[in-house]
This record gives sequence, structure tokens and C-alpha cells, in this order.
Amino acid sequence: MNNQTKSLALFDFDGTITTKDTFIEFIKFTEGTSGFHWGIFKQSPLLLLYALKIIPNYLAKQKLFASFYQGTETTFFNHWAEDFKAYINTIVKPKALNRLDFHRSLGHRIVIVSAGLENMIEPWCRENNIELIATKIEFNNGQLTGKFASKNCYAEQKVVRIKEILNINEYDKIYAYGNSKGDLAMLELASERFYDKNIFA
Repeated sequence: MNNQTKSLALFDFDGTITTKDTFIEFIKFTEGTSGFHWGIFKQSPLLLLYALKIIPNYLAKQKLFASFYQGTETTFFNHWAEDFKAYINTIVKPKALNRLDFHRSLGHRIVIVSAGLENMIEPWCRENNIELIATKIEFNNGQLTGKFASKNCYAEQKVVRIKEILNINEYDKIYAYGNSKGDLAMLELASERFYDKNIFA
């Protein structure tokens, strides 16, 4: 008889494992500080609509993404992402790494579930042997279309994507970690929940 239990650890990424938002940091990384600020200035009407809650988060995010990267060659974008993983290491919280190591040492399955963009985060996750569920980017004919190929992996969509990919009923224990309201639905899946805006600080 096999008495071994199976455990799953679900982690939000931006603000939970990292100190900064990787979407914004990636734009700065690829465009430079001046290019980032100029691009944000050009999109200020859009950002104002978002701030006034006239348009939703996912739409503002997609349009901002398109303004910087629509038409970019896929190979260029993925090369930037490979280089970006070294920067991610500079904004990862040491206590978050310790917690990842804790779960790894116990043989738990570790999955990052993020509203961040898959291609931006995937190289870091691959280097650290961690699975990733995130917002997918649309590509066509070797270029970025500026659209997302999935719904924004935020709030209830985190649960939808988790259940599409994982059979959570296989696990005897589920841990979940988050720092914002966008993580609350995911945390409801867990038997051990860790929620704090300053988590792993």
C-alpha cells in the first residue's frame, strides 16, 4: 500500500516572488527608461480610462502591450526574454526562493500561476525547473500580433487555467501564495493559504 501523499504549491509571481511587476520591468528592459516613459506618455489617455475604471485591466494591459510590441519579430522578443531572466533574479525575494526550496525539498509539485506574460517569465521558470501557467501571447507569421492568445490569467481566470491543466483532486494538500485580490480565487483552492500584500518581505 502506498501511503505517500501528493502536494501542490501554487505561487503568484509579481509581488509575491518578485518585488516588482515584470510586465512593466520588461518594457523598461527592452525599451530603455526614456523609451518606456515616452511610450507611457503616448498611452496616457488609455491609462486614464483604466484609472477611472472605464475600461478593464485586461484591455488596458493588452493595448499597452500592443503599443510597444505589435509587429516585433518572435525571435527578437524571445531573445529579450532569455536575457530578461537575469534581471528577474535581481528582483526575486530571497524569502520566496527559500519557500520554493522548501517545497522542492519535500518533492511537492510547484506551479507559478501569473497574470504576467508567459514568454517573459518562462525562461526564468525553466532555469529554476518550475512549471508556469500565465497569460499567453499571440504570434502569427513569426511576429507578435499585439494580442493575447488567452484570457488574462487573473482572478477567476487563474482557477480556470489551473483546472484546465491540473487535476487538483489528485493532491492531498494544496498550498497557495498570493499578495493581491487577483490571487484570492486561487487561494480558495488551497488547504494552506498564505496571503499578504507584503508576503516574503
